[in-house]
Amino acid sequence: GCQHCVTEDDHRDLLGAPLRELDAERLRRYSHKALNTWGDVDDLRHFLPRLLELSLRGDADLHGLFAKLGQAGWTDWPEDERASLRACLSVWWELGLTEEERGHAPGTTLAESGEDPGPYLESWWGRSTPRALWTLVELVGEVAHTTPRDRDERVVAWLATTRGWMEEAF
Repeated sequence: GCQHCVTEDDHRDLLGAPLRELDAERLRRYSHKALNTWGDVDDLRHFLPRLLELSLRGDADLHGLFAKLGQAGWTDWPEDERASLRACLSVWWELGLTEEERGHAPGTTLAESGEDPGPYLESWWGRSTPRALWTLVELVGEVAHTTPRDRDERVVAWLATTRGWMEEAF
């Protein structure tokens, strides 16, 4: 890691416990610095199962991790690793549309990972539960506050098809 950003104490703290004993607080700093100022792709792959586990339990936020996955080129990883990650992403997506206490709108964060958002967006279509609709509103706001060059055009195109659904639901 960058010696100005990550200290030896940081390394010891992260590596001084078995992976399954690391909590969200100990991994939060690593997950934000991963690949940029702390570690490489192999390090991310090492910590990723625990980060995903904590996130799916609601103990950690995956939002910042999605861009890291894209940066790590996970879509070129071995098929078994991609399949496991896609299974986790599917669960995360479903929780984001159904659980009241979930955090970030899943649409653009999923696109940041490099994963095709199409199947996920289609699974969302027409759901009129309060959480699914609120998440749709969050996604519209998130896209609106993203510079045009940074928007995922697949998400923007899908949103353009939701007007009738939104008007009927609201």
